[in-house]
Amino acid sequence: MKIINSILLISTVVFFAACNSESTEETTKTEEPVKTEEPAKPKSQLEKDIETIDAHLSENGIKAQQTASGLRYVITQEGSGEQANAGQNVNVHYLGKLLDGTEFDQSYKRGQPLPFTLGQGMVIQGWDEGIGLLNPGAKATLYIPSPLAYGPRDLGIIPANSILIFDVELVSVEMPSPSGVSKSK
Repeated sequence: MKIINSILLISTVVFFAACNSESTEETTKTEEPVKTEEPAKPKSQLEKDIETIDAHLSENGIKAQQTASGLRYVITQEGSGEQANAGQNVNVHYLGKLLDGTEFDQSYKRGQPLPFTLGQGMVIQGWDEGIGLLNPGAKATLYIPSPLAYGPRDLGIIPANSILIFDVELVSVEMPSPSGVSKSK
């Protein structure tokens, strides 16, 4: 009888040990950390604008060049001479539109190109960069993301974060002289 009791005792211990081992494995399985994907980083306004501009260009069959800043441009007429450089005085005719085609300003109606010094922040960043890609007589269309234009500022006819399109013509480039009087190039 002692042998049977010993066998029963050993069997019971082994049984409970096995059950305990299975429950440990199950606990271990459920205690593993759950892997979750990190939430997608929200896109910047520049990234959104570039996607929108690229879609617009694609939908309209327009092949544009791009700069590292996000500016897209199409040279529609070649000019001659050297490209305009920062610090030079330029005269630019333009027609400004929103992406939906709404015109908001132009120099042609005034009959006077806009004079400014290139690269001095006198105009929006997209213009300083885009006009610097042209030489006298060149015409181009600039597709300017809002961070290179007016950004989150609402200017009435130009809503906040608007992508702008400018048809521009670099009429002339003038070299500033030491006396402060510009000389046409």
